[in-house]
Amino acid sequence: MIEYSNLVIYTREHIYEPAEDSFLAARFIERVIGSFKERSIDVVDIGTGTGFLGLVAASAENVRHVVFADIDKNAVALAKHNYETNKAGLRAECEFTHSDLFSNIKKHFDLIVFNAPYLRHEQNREGETARQWDGGKEGIEISIRFLEQAKAHLNENGRMVLVASSLSNQHALEKKIKELELKIVDQDKDHAFFEDILVMLIEP
Repeated sequence: MIEYSNLVIYTREHIYEPAEDSFLAARFIERVIGSFKERSIDVVDIGTGTGFLGLVAASAENVRHVVFADIDKNAVALAKHNYETNKAGLRAECEFTHSDLFSNIKKHFDLIVFNAPYLRHEQNREGETARQWDGGKEGIEISIRFLEQAKAHLNENGRMVLVASSLSNQHALEKKIKELELKIVDQDKDHAFFEDILVMLIEP
């Protein structure tokens, strides 16, 4: 079990447990949501896992609706359980969907959040647990798929928050962001063990 602010987050084997990258992203998301001060916003948490980042968003005063999405049905079920656990303190309407990135999502959002798998693929890291970490050969392939799809799901003046790592091919990721006519307008980072965790705010 993890506690953050007023949230209680239950964890489960094979589903990514909130860690340093999650907490960095949570603080960043709180600040980004605060910058939407003049209107209520809709948020989607892609690869929601335990539902942690979606619940952080759902706790904010100006968040109207949050979609929790994950490719893993067990993660969706756990996110829903954590929603029920914290429901009394949440302000937003919440819904849950089994989706490979945006495959089952048709709506548009003001804020799209993705704590992506960002480590390079390793032969000795296989199985269910590997999906939590494995971002592809360069550690950015899933993030690129996300960026290619996410742009079409943004409302006017919408933004994206993406988590990345210094251990992945960050240069190639930033190049792809420019190719997609997107830009990094803010970022933060934290050093954890042997890497820098990066969280980026991206806009069209």
